[in-house]
Amino acid sequence: MTAFMLLAAYLCCGALIADALFRNKCALIRLWFGLCAGLILLMWLPAAFAFFMDFTRAATLCGLGAAVLMAAAAQLLARKRPRTAQSFTGSMPIWLLLVLIVPLLGLSAYLQYTHTLRYVDGALHVGQSTYGDLCLHLGIATGLQNAAFPPEYTILPGTLLGYPFLSDSMVTSLLLLGGDLAASFAVTGTLM
Repeated sequence: MTAFMLLAAYLCCGALIADALFRNKCALIRLWFGLCAGLILLMWLPAAFAFFMDFTRAATLCGLGAAVLMAAAAQLLARKRPRTAQSFTGSMPIWLLLVLIVPLLGLSAYLQYTHTLRYVDGALHVGQSTYGDLCLHLGIATGLQNAAFPPEYTILPGTLLGYPFLSDSMVTSLLLLGGDLAASFAVTGTLM
């Protein structure tokens, strides 16, 4: 539960930053950019602190502290600019939003749940055939825990990780705060 509270905190910080930056846009656009910003903050900030303190729970929480400071600064700087009064969706009809977003989000969540990692009778099942790509991402996400930075490949010690690993670092941050491996991959995959 703590892991997903961490995720929610990063998403809220992103939403506050986007609210400050896009005050003249409708709330839907501010929310969309804010959720994207929150995921980017969760990818980058703990990794930045990991260069000084390894990729630990402390680095993840320091990243959250930096995100909170960024959100507070953005809100303070934007408070004098008036917010343009618009409806939540701007000119887009609400029914169109619901018809587009809700089914796609539901499909994404279903596929992440059924095709990433599922516990069945004590074994892990996956529903994808990506020629070992899932194994690579699982190894990166679990190998980043408490790792010194810059990180190394877990299967080839001494070789710096040359793969874009920041999407996996989100999962690592959730794992460090007690998140389940399958749920962490499914939730972050659905949000992305």
